Amino acid sequence: MEITVELKGYLARYAPPGARDGRFGLVIKSGTTVKDVLKQISLAEQYTGLLLINGQKGKKADRLQQGDVVTIFPLVAGG
Repeated sequence: MEITVELKGYLARYAPPGARDGRFGLVIKSGTTVKDVLKQISLAEQYTGLLLINGQKGKKADRLQQGDVVTIFPLVAGG
């Protein structure tokens, strides 16, 4: 099955060649979690902040389904 991954901010540099603005399609197996996707695209968990699945707040343990859009924002620091 296929999902869409959107990497926001500086995370866009982890997108594969051919990605547009950090957005790309990814083929995954049934039962794949967001955490599995992070491993598949070689993105260390410590760099990830907010996770959205189809525009709704998600967790790394959430299982994905065909056609899902996973948006990953970097950690934000400030004061």
